[in-house]
Amino acid sequence: LAYNQVHVMSSRTFISNPILKILVFSHNELDQIPEDTLKGLNALESLSLDHNNIKELYIDTPLPSLTDLALNNNNISNIPSFIQDSKELKTIDIGDNSIKTLSQKSGFNQLPNLYGLRLEGNAIEFIANDTFSIAENQTQTSSSLNVLNLAKNKLNSLNPGTFKSLQKLRALRLDSNALEDINGVVSSLSNLEWFNVSANQIEWFDYAFLPSNISWLDISSNNIEQLDNFYQLKVDIPFK
Repeated sequence: LAYNQVHVMSSRTFISNPILKILVFSHNELDQIPEDTLKGLNALESLSLDHNNIKELYIDTPLPSLTDLALNNNNISNIPSFIQDSKELKTIDIGDNSIKTLSQKSGFNQLPNLYGLRLEGNAIEFIANDTFSIAENQTQTSSSLNVLNLAKNKLNSLNPGTFKSLQKLRALRLDSNALEDINGVVSSLSNLEWFNVSANQIEWFDYAFLPSNISWLDISSNNIEQLDNFYQLKVDIPFK
């Protein structure tokens, strides 16, 4: 149904499609969706509502099979609550919206299978320490998140503990923010391989900031005057 001019979806629209697995509503003119519009889609695995005009999204029915969700390029200001109930989610794209803060209430810590999360192009100014902390009702000890994209937001600082539970994280984008210091932000992420922190306002950089597994680094377009190596680490990183 992509690339039409749909601006209204009626209540219980898909109630007679219980085996539907993929629903694509990208590039339409949707601004709101009734809470029970997706009722009955128990087999739905992929939902694309990107490039619409959605400001708020309330879905009161579970989507137990949902693995891929695209909500990017809307006007969403808060993480929809139904996300934390979709336990099979592996990828979420909610970039290019109007989100300003992230916390445990965002629900990402409730998703045991989450692999990739894109939040690029929002207005995020603050990320609470508990945003990615494993919820008490989860049996796992660390998040399954491998790829996290927070580029093009409004972050000017990050607490060193913000990402500490993301022990499987392999790629992190923090480029095009306003960060002045990254001391302690990623040093505990032993599996991190790909790190982009370009186009920020970093003035001081030391290789001690990085975990030893890093293989790709971009620190271009900052305010760095000197590269330090306080602990005399062996440096063999292709970086910009």
